[in-house]
Amino acid sequence: MSSGKPGRSEQWRKYLEDSAHRLALAESQAGRLQSESGSREALESLQSIFHDFAGSGALYGLPEVSALGGEGEYLCTTVGLSERPATLAEVDQVATLIRRLRTVFQRVMTGPEGPRPPADAPRSTPLLLLAGSPSPERSAMADFLLKRGLQVEGLDGFRAAVERFRAGLPDLLATEVSLPDGTGFDLVRRFREIEGERSIPVLLLGAPELFHDKVEAIACGADGFLPSPVDPSTLFRKFRILLGRRRAASGRVLAVEDDPSQAAFLETTLKAGGYQVRMVTEPMAFEREIHAFRPELILMDVLLPGVSGYDLVRFLRQEEGFSTVPVVFLTTEGRRRAQIRGAEAGGDDYLVKPVTPEDLLTTVKSRLIRYRSLQEMMDRDELTGLLAHTPFLQQARLCLSRFTRRQVPYALVLVEIDGMEARTREAGARARDVLIQGLAKYLQRKVRQTDVMGRYGDQCLALVLEHLSPTDAVRLLDRLQTEFSQMDWPVETDRRVRASFSAGAAMASPSMKTLKAWLDAASGALKSARLQGGGRVALAPPTEAPPG
Repeated sequence: MSSGKPGRSEQWRKYLEDSAHRLALAESQAGRLQSESGSREALESLQSIFHDFAGSGALYGLPEVSALGGEGEYLCTTVGLSERPATLAEVDQVATLIRRLRTVFQRVMTGPEGPRPPADAPRSTPLLLLAGSPSPERSAMADFLLKRGLQVEGLDGFRAAVERFRAGLPDLLATEVSLPDGTGFDLVRRFREIEGERSIPVLLLGAPELFHDKVEAIACGADGFLPSPVDPSTLFRKFRILLGRRRAASGRVLAVEDDPSQAAFLETTLKAGGYQVRMVTEPMAFEREIHAFRPELILMDVLLPGVSGYDLVRFLRQEEGFSTVPVVFLTTEGRRRAQIRGAEAGGDDYLVKPVTPEDLLTTVKSRLIRYRSLQEMMDRDELTGLLAHTPFLQQARLCLSRFTRRQVPYALVLVEIDGMEARTREAGARARDVLIQGLAKYLQRKVRQTDVMGRYGDQCLALVLEHLSPTDAVRLLDRLQTEFSQMDWPVETDRRVRASFSAGAAMASPSMKTLKAWLDAASGALKSARLQGGGRVALAPPTEAPPG
């Protein structure tokens, strides 16, 4: 009996056929866009086609196809968000991308050995298999995760999932507890049997509240569970943490060791474990190397020429950006003394020499997992899942720097829900949380993945929108405000309310020498919008660069 698993050559042949059909459709829609520059249907069709190429090229050993598809998808998304007809230059750009895609496929087809399937290559983006009953909620969850860089494949039940496992394992698995033809518990057990080792992150969705069932969820081989209703942003954050654990063996480790034989042992062992390694044999080079390498973990010998490892770590903790980087001391001191002195200096762990390769790799991996989990929690606002205040400002500063270097158009937007204080007095803090969280999720669905979003203040969200003109930015924000104001939000068990928001936008300009100046301009525009009565969008007036 056939296993039902298609051969790689068959998959490759089908991919080339599908790509030929997509290119023909893309050329047809590009011609339509040229004759009807305002055709939303043609633009959306092209966006979908480019999206397919972006997601599939690298899977078949054609990274150039993914790059061109991603560029086309971004272009179509930007034009779509601006709600204006495509310009002649943009139409020409679309046509050029399609021609370049066709050239790539022609090169594959007419190569000296014909259209042979490429060798297996690792996926460029993680693949999530989502097992359960077909439903609008599952489709919405898949759309949410797709926008955040995951490939998502839905599986309609136990048997369909097992067949898919045999065809190839994913990077992530999520399964509902109740399946049409079985249980999620049994599916996870079967998955672990096929996998052969417990390394791929697995989550159970809609797990019952009983303690016994939670224990069974872990016992069957799942890494965690999420109760109903499952929030897509919570699922995404959970998987990011679990993927971070899988990637722990690819972290950057800086080792400070002056003894040549010990340094060679550390470097050889860590590289064999899959880590990027930077050795520092001269303590005076420590400051330069940490800023150049940006390590995620530091191994620190205690006895160094001219200075102690404890002193270097005390210095490290004063350097901006390194206060939480884990440090593991390497020492010949007694365990109790090493533990006390290391903790006093700001260390996280210690290893007593001579260190075995197993102890070294185990300690490094566990400390990296904890560090990345901590970074994830620190970078994200707990209520909204957006970037927290400081990480958002760091990203905004990078955008301003890109504008200064390359003149890339950026709009900084501050958004506040109108009348929040009155709503909080009337319905309590829950109303505030529901509305802020609702606004954050709504904006996440509407803006591009490349745009930056964060929680700027207790009641204020912030965005940095890329490649939009002032007119396009205001038009987009006006549309979003209108849509949001027509949505109902459950602030109490039996009560739903509607809300509007005010937004202030400021375009990056040559006069914006600092992030503070950019933020001040957006804050002034937000204040202007609120003074107009709320539910408005205001754009900061352009500022001139100071005379040089």
